Amino acid sequence: MKSYVRTKLRFRGDPEDLRSLRDKIAETSGNEAIQLAGILPAGKDEKERLTLWGTVSEAEETDVVLYRNDTILEYSFDTVDNTPEPVLRKLASENPSLDMRVQWAHEDIAPGFCRCGILESAPGTGELTVAEPDNEFELACEVWDRDPDEERLELEINYIEE
Repeated sequence: MKSYVRTKLRFRGDPEDLRSLRDKIAETSGNEAIQLAGILPAGKDEKERLTLWGTVSEAEETDVVLYRNDTILEYSFDTVDNTPEPVLRKLASENPSLDMRVQWAHEDIAPGFCRCGILESAPGTGELTVAEPDNEFELACEVWDRDPDEERLELEINYIEE
């Protein structure tokens, strides 16, 4: 059974640099908001994709937004099993002038059991480093656009019914 991971990617920087990045990604991804193969080419073989991308699937359910006077560019997409960390690291290294923040989470969310994380670029270096979330459960809920209180209530209801 497939398990999805949602990745939210945010770039901050000069409007011209952000528009250039958005246009480059759109050009290599066709009409899609983002395609991993456009950033880091890989064949159709799942083993090759897993090795190169860190996930076996192309980005799905993609979305892109450029806002706040064109100073923030955001992408959101889903992949199977893992976030495509090698692809994200390549994006960071190719765009060192931009601050980059990645938030990711698996779709299965439960307090005390959340597989999620944050990667951030060091300003001016283009290198991604791991940042510890304050609260993994709340981060996972934020990434999946879910209300933490509703998630806790749903878990309690399911526990009682079992």
